[in-house]
Amino acid sequence: MINLEDSVGLKVKIVTNADESIQGIIHSYNPHSGVVSLVSDDSAVSSGEGYSKNTEFRIVRASFIKSAQALNRQKTPLPSNVKVDEKFRNMYNKPATIPVSSIANNFRHGNPKAIQRQQLEFKRRRILGERKLSVEGEAVFNQLYNLLPEGDVTFDKDDSIVIFDNHLIVLKPYKSENCKILNGTGEEEDQQLSYIRKVIKDIWDRLETERKGG
Repeated sequence: MINLEDSVGLKVKIVTNADESIQGIIHSYNPHSGVVSLVSDDSAVSSGEGYSKNTEFRIVRASFIKSAQALNRQKTPLPSNVKVDEKFRNMYNKPATIPVSSIANNFRHGNPKAIQRQQLEFKRRRILGERKLSVEGEAVFNQLYNLLPEGDVTFDKDDSIVIFDNHLIVLKPYKSENCKILNGTGEEEDQQLSYIRKVIKDIWDRLETERKGG
């Protein structure tokens, strides 16, 4: 295993304790916090031009690393003209805090359902990021995210809720009538639209009842 403290700029392949394989260039390593940050090896980074819109960062705790292998011995000079903090602020999927202690406890005690719930919650918070949503908008997203299969609910760049791989979209202000079909004209799409609209209507009705003290 390579020495992380002397590996900034190296392109590496990291395998985690969960057997996830991650490739990228080591951007930084903090021995005090035990955290490694990797940046994707896109053309802009490799050429030293800067971080592009396609550049991705991954944060990995060193204690979760099973193995780390250098894929080359020549270090890549990382861009110095762009602040990483600025890059993070502009990322579509911003870094989110991971509940390390509780995840580690569940791994040790073999609680797969709890692990799955925590993974879904982490992904939900990552998708939400720092979006400025209304109470109703966040409630609609949370309900759909928890109700539908993983990966079926996300946002587009305009903060519209995208469902079923761009088949349906829920526009602001996230009412039932704001749910539209994006792709498809068949019976299945109509059934999906009707179902999602009913879910959204129920959410708005519940929130209205709560406001009235019901």
